[in-house]
Amino acid sequence: TRTEAGNTVASDGSPLSSSSGSQTTTERSRSTSHDTDTRATRTSGSSSDSGLGWRIDARFFVPNPWLLFPRVDARKAEIQATQADLRAAIWRVTCDVRRLFAEMNYLALDLATAEDMVRLDADILKTVQARGERGVATATDVLSASRRHLQMQGDLDQTRYRFKVAQRGLAALLNVSPETLHVGTNRTVFASLPKEAIPLDRAEGIALQCRGDVTALRWRLVAAKAAYREARNVRLPWIKEINASYRSTRQHTWGSDTTTGSGYGSSASTRSMTRSGQSQSTKTSADGGIESTSGTFSEQDWTTGEGDSRSTEYGVTDSFDRQDSEEWWVGFAIDVPIFSWVKNHADDVLLAAAKLAAVQETEGMRWVVNELRVALDEVDECRRQQARYDNDVAPVIAEMRRTLATLKGVPDAMPDQVAATELQIVESARLDSGARWRYRLALLNLERALGAPLADFLPEPER
Repeated sequence: TRTEAGNTVASDGSPLSSSSGSQTTTERSRSTSHDTDTRATRTSGSSSDSGLGWRIDARFFVPNPWLLFPRVDARKAEIQATQADLRAAIWRVTCDVRRLFAEMNYLALDLATAEDMVRLDADILKTVQARGERGVATATDVLSASRRHLQMQGDLDQTRYRFKVAQRGLAALLNVSPETLHVGTNRTVFASLPKEAIPLDRAEGIALQCRGDVTALRWRLVAAKAAYREARNVRLPWIKEINASYRSTRQHTWGSDTTTGSGYGSSASTRSMTRSGQSQSTKTSADGGIESTSGTFSEQDWTTGEGDSRSTEYGVTDSFDRQDSEEWWVGFAIDVPIFSWVKNHADDVLLAAAKLAAVQETEGMRWVVNELRVALDEVDECRRQQARYDNDVAPVIAEMRRTLATLKGVPDAMPDQVAATELQIVESARLDSGARWRYRLALLNLERALGAPLADFLPEPER
């Protein structure tokens, strides 16, 4: 046989078959042979269909631990530092509220004392002025009494102004109206220090444990060091992504092999079907002619034969084959930051920031230690002043009270003498009240420096 212009012909020149059509997923082949002696023809053909069953592709982006862990450490440190700043701010507001409330209580008492002093001194001034009009007191005595009264009046005005300032400050912190704040109830309770002063090393340990600003500086140093490690680890290679794929493919093949002989007066017909597409049918008649037809069939058709054939010399053979194949692969993409190896000073900047954070922590600790020293010294000084007033001023005040009681019992006692004695008693009591307030204020300053209430760190009997 030979092929001419797409037609298959026998050796004697008669056409054998012709076909047309296409199927994108179908491959077919056909061959025909003719025996000139027996006039027997053998025809065979096959069709194949390759289709994709299913496919899965996956891509995984692998986190870089060289960058992830330092970054997470830095974020955690920043969170801790921010929470410490919040605690420090709350503690500062708490200390301001306690101080202003205690100051209002003290100024309320001091204001009442100053008003008594002005009232008593006004009586003395009237007496001196009356004596001056009679010529008993000199002009110098009248001038001294007037100057003293003006000083007391100015001190009263200053005390009243300080009370209003403290009232406005406390109202601003509490976000209320100043007119709604009243004193006389809920007195501030102060913890009593032990007989022995608090050692500086113990106070420093308490401050390191409780002060939020010191804790914030320590955590910011941790965050700066973690950021520097992250900048250094940028130069390290790491797996950028992992790609994986799995594919399942299925292939179907149909075929036929037919032998016919015209010398015996017989004919045979075969049809080879595709899975989906076109198929061809050839028919050999008794006179040796060959006819070709084509058509489209569904997947449910099958190969058939028409006429009869002799199984001894002629036969029809059909075949069907299916092949399944699987394919999978895994790929890695590695990021090698070559250009980051060039000196760009990014890590130098973060290293300088880490060193600055270390310096700030050191300076913060020095400032805290200095603040503790000042607070402890202030407490010790106020305690000595309070002890001195208890030993020296308290007995004098008691003696003056007895003297005042005696003067009030004398019928012909001078009014100015009684007023002067009473004024001296009030002044001495005011000095003692001022000393006690300074001691309480020193305790408040010490608590502010420690970062926690003083009663939390004292033994139970000494609270």
